[in-house]
Amino acid sequence: MSSPPNGAHKLDGRTVPLFQVAPPWPAASDARRSARWVVWMKTALAVASVLWFVGCCGHQTPRAHQEHAANQTAARQPGLTRNQVLQLFRDRATPDRIREFERLRSKNDPDSQEQALKLVLFQLKDEELRSIGVLPSISLRPNHWLICRAPCGAEVNEALARALQPQRITTEVVGVNLLICVFDVPREDFFRARRALLSATNLNALGVVLLEPMFTLE
Repeated sequence: MSSPPNGAHKLDGRTVPLFQVAPPWPAASDARRSARWVVWMKTALAVASVLWFVGCCGHQTPRAHQEHAANQTAARQPGLTRNQVLQLFRDRATPDRIREFERLRSKNDPDSQEQALKLVLFQLKDEELRSIGVLPSISLRPNHWLICRAPCGAEVNEALARALQPQRITTEVVGVNLLICVFDVPREDFFRARRALLSATNLNALGVVLLEPMFTLE
């Protein structure tokens, strides 16, 4: 019996080209692909673990959060000066509102100053508010302003709720970036919420950073 020519193989008494016989290479290729997939998954899990640690455990370094917020505030330059903001208010407000503003501004108590400031800010458009460090919330929550940011977690949520509960103010998460949550409140409650959060004693330790407006009446 003659041997099959080079490049051929005997199969069931027939001579067939060698390439018709399934070689073991695809299995080896599959194994290599599987190994690469396992390595990729391990790498992805490692990166996710690092991001989780940075986000969830960020409350262990509140000073870093505070310094970062301070640097951000210092780096920003207001797009509108105090005089420009007050002029916009006078151009848009009714005469009664302007008289009310002047009456409140002439008083020295914090409540009157806060009410005067609200009269001014409520006349500004969103882009004008942003230029002085007052950040309106997303479009699905009109008339809400961002109040603070903090590492996401139940402990932070509960601490914020406890601090705002005496004022009957509620806050909600409206954004998340690398497991840092951003919270807002109704704009009518913004200044009362700031006072309540500033007076709370445990929020700094949790990494809560209040967003600081860059506008005052004086």
